[in-house]
Amino acid sequence: MRLLVSVSGPEDAAAAIEGGADIVDAKDASQGALGAVTPSVLREIISAVGGRRPVSAALGEAPDSSIPTRLAALGAGDVSFVKLGFATGVNGHQGAAHARSLASALAGTGTALVLAAYADAGRDRLGRDAVIEIATSCGATGVLLDTLDKRGARPVFAILDPGDVAAWVAEAQRAGLLAALAGSIGADEIAIARDTGADVAGVRGAVCGGGRTGRVSAARVRALVRRMRDATGEERAVTGGEAAVS
Repeated sequence: MRLLVSVSGPEDAAAAIEGGADIVDAKDASQGALGAVTPSVLREIISAVGGRRPVSAALGEAPDSSIPTRLAALGAGDVSFVKLGFATGVNGHQGAAHARSLASALAGTGTALVLAAYADAGRDRLGRDAVIEIATSCGATGVLLDTLDKRGARPVFAILDPGDVAAWVAEAQRAGLLAALAGSIGADEIAIARDTGADVAGVRGAVCGGGRTGRVSAARVRALVRRMRDATGEERAVTGGEAAVS
């Protein structure tokens, strides 16, 4: 399982790498689960990472009219993944159309598409199984299960039974998709995330000083990497800002 750390700027990105994050994720945490950073901040994050880690970027929720502008800011090959969610009221047909349009725009760029579902979604949003179906139909690379309510800071495993999450992860992987988990995942949840079989665990608040809108702390990332190493039984060395997994 790989550790993704969401960052809001170049300083956060440098701290995430120093602490041993596997993936650096550009996200404006003040704007919710999939808040997008500005194009200029994205470029600063990409520069700070300098190719040392894969970079992912939140695009927001379809049908946000700003998504084409955010896509235009992606440098060829500089962003490995983009994450897209679906706004309230988007049905399965509409969601599939948005996802296909985005997948078509990304074709040949080297940037893969990850579609997001929410553990705490109401009936007015696409369910997590529907998002897997859309991801499979549009050729997305992966799916993410996150939480909408960031103020409550309820871990995904407090909203859904870990067994249900594991079943969702398995369903995604059977469909050939990468399965990622996020949503107030911290030291106590890393072992649970591992046990679901997820490919990626995403964090923000657990590695920030002052909560999810604070600054990423390299020491906090390093501590979580060690906790993840203990949970997964992996041999993992964190030295000089680099992480090696064997």
